[in-house]
Amino acid sequence: MLGDLPTSARVSLAAVACDPLPEELHREDHFIRCGYAVGFGQWFFFDAREPALVFGRAARMSLGCRAYGVYEAAHETRHCQTHEEDERVLLVNLNVSLSRADDEVVDLKRRYSEVGHRQWLRVGLSWVGSS
Repeated sequence: MLGDLPTSARVSLAAVACDPLPEELHREDHFIRCGYAVGFGQWFFFDAREPALVFGRAARMSLGCRAYGVYEAAHETRHCQTHEEDERVLLVNLNVSLSRADDEVVDLKRRYSEVGHRQWLRVGLSWVGSS
């Protein structure tokens, strides 16, 4: 039973399809942060697009990953008076997948070109870094 578990074990994140996504919101009892979600068996939220793309590409290299997707998302936390705790939901716009966009590698190069001339980041089958 949930009531027998510590509060931290009862808090879970539900993922819900949502289009359009809500705007950012910052209140004491309600917080919405916009970013990106990566899904492959479960969902992961990122504030920025590039780390989400890298995470998705790394996941697809695993034998355990049959499919993945990177989508625009919003992470919502709202205090529930009934349960007396924060409840979280991940709102995901499933209409446009960013994981195979034409500009995906361009975004990664722009973000990670600051790594250095001799440090490289291998992303999928493409080498990304400064030349």
